[in-house]
Amino acid sequence: MTETPPERPFEETLALALDEMGLPLDPMARDQLRSFAEMLAESNRRFNLVADASPTTMAIKHMADSLLLLTTNALEGLRVRYAVDIGAGAGFPGIPLAIARQDITWLLIESTGKKARFLEELIFSLGLENVSISNSRSEELAHNAVKRESYDLAVIRGLAHCATLCELGLPFVKVGGRLFSYKGPDGEREAAESAAAAEACGGTVRPLIRAQLPIEHHPRLFIGWDKTSATPSKYPRREGVPQKSPIMG
Repeated sequence: MTETPPERPFEETLALALDEMGLPLDPMARDQLRSFAEMLAESNRRFNLVADASPTTMAIKHMADSLLLLTTNALEGLRVRYAVDIGAGAGFPGIPLAIARQDITWLLIESTGKKARFLEELIFSLGLENVSISNSRSEELAHNAVKRESYDLAVIRGLAHCATLCELGLPFVKVGGRLFSYKGPDGEREAAESAAAAEACGGTVRPLIRAQLPIEHHPRLFIGWDKTSATPSKYPRREGVPQKSPIMG
């Protein structure tokens, strides 16, 4: 009977992943990621914030996966000062991205109270001065005049269809900015199906970006949209509608 190899420590796995990705992070950033992992593992025992908080999963499928966008050409030619993570959950991808890019001011939107409270505690504990939390629904917050079309970059690491993600994300992005969704390899069809929703919300589909998770080498797909014109005021529609009735061509 084959024995399961022992679990590597988080720091060792993360270091291997960052080296493979060619993404240098300074010691302070690595310490913040380690502290993030420790706080999440502890809180997860009480609140079930993520399905798997093991060191390997945390290092590869959460931290490295979140940072993978920075190893692509996704932000090429884009000056990013303000970014938003829509549906931040337990902090992915927003917190790792905010740790790696502290030159960017981040807003994390999370509607679930226990997750938003965890994120507030996390931000305070890590001393992240470039991150704030909004415990709200994106469908409502996108109609706030201060938040609407105010961000150079929006990211979503969610399971909803890309047509839904366009309606939820593009209203936050200023003209000239970009929205990116983290997807698995089967997301290519969704990208094509999102064209009508993107057009309705003032965007156009960007060329697909293919990448691989380090160490495990699982394929990842970044689907992006350029914001080319203002989003009509009727979008996003009321809570739940973009998920139940996505805009399809």
